[in-house]
Amino acid sequence: MPQVTQKPLVQHKASTVFIRCPSYAWPLVSSGKVSEFRNALQTASRAAWGLRFCLPTFCVVYRHAGGAKHLDYRVMLLTGIRHEALGAITQEGLKRAGYEGVTALKEFRRDWSIQEHRAFQHLKKVWVYTVRPIEDGDIVLAGVALVNRLYGDHLKEASKQARTAPLSLAPPKGGKLKSGGRLR
Repeated sequence: MPQVTQKPLVQHKASTVFIRCPSYAWPLVSSGKVSEFRNALQTASRAAWGLRFCLPTFCVVYRHAGGAKHLDYRVMLLTGIRHEALGAITQEGLKRAGYEGVTALKEFRRDWSIQEHRAFQHLKKVWVYTVRPIEDGDIVLAGVALVNRLYGDHLKEASKQARTAPLSLAPPKGGKLKSGGRLR
C-alpha cells in the first residue's frame, strides 16, 4: 500500500473578486461618497469566501443597468466584509451607508423594502461590504501583499536555505507611485 506523504510545497491562488452592489446604492458607492453597502442576494455568499483572503484587497463592484447584458462597474478596494442581521445596523453603519439624521433608520428601511420588493425583515442575514475608491499607493501595497500571499512562504524558506539572496517582503517606503507607474 502506498504511503501518503505531505507535499513539501504549498500552492496559493489569486482570483478576481466581484461584488454586486444594489442599484439604489450604486451612485453613492461608485463615487466614493459612502463606504458601506448591504447585499441580500444568495449569490453574495459566494463573495463571502472573501473571508479566506487577506483584506484589504481589490474588487470589482458592479450593478446591472438597463438590462441583463449591460453592467456598470468600478475597481475599488474592499476593506471589510461581514455577515449580520439586517436589523443590527448601527448609527455608524447608517452613516457609512449614506443615511444621517433622525430619520436615517426609517429612510434605510424604506429604501431596502423598495429594492427588495418586500417588507423589511429585521432578522434576515445580509452581507455587509466596506469599500473605497483606489488611491495612488494602493496599487504598490496590493502588489506587495499579492507577492507575499503567493510566494511569501517560498521566499522566506529559500532565503533560509541560501539558494537565493534574501528579499525584503516589506512595502517600499512611502509606497507612492510617480506618473507612469514607477516608484518614487
